Amino acid sequence: MELKKFVKIQAKIQRTLVPGIWVPLLRTPHYWKEEWLVKGMTDQCIQEIVDSVNKQQNNAIGFIYQSFLVTENRVKIACFTPSRWMDIVDIKLMKTEEKSITMAKVSSYSTGVLPLSIPGAAFV
Repeated sequence: MELKKFVKIQAKIQRTLVPGIWVPLLRTPHYWKEEWLVKGMTDQCIQEIVDSVNKQQNNAIGFIYQSFLVTENRVKIACFTPSRWMDIVDIKLMKTEEKSITMAKVSSYSTGVLPLSIPGAAFV
């Protein structure tokens, strides 16, 4: 399943502006944060996250997942629902004193108030 061009354009705008986190009453119920300790080196973890996101394309009914920011210690994933709401999962990886363990700081949040299938939703 592929996103329509109109939704892709709005998604780029919305993941830059992220209007869904501007208002505390709207942000709070849609914001989640956790810390994980995972086995493996940071670069290995990044590759496994990206591979897992790519595998989900075949398993998720109506959902679309896209890694859009991948660096040596961070991955951001855009998650689109069937009605094209967009949520972001942000994973920051940090080395720990123990070389085989990586600390992952994970947050997830809604990017907007309306689904991206609605014109102008990227700004609301």
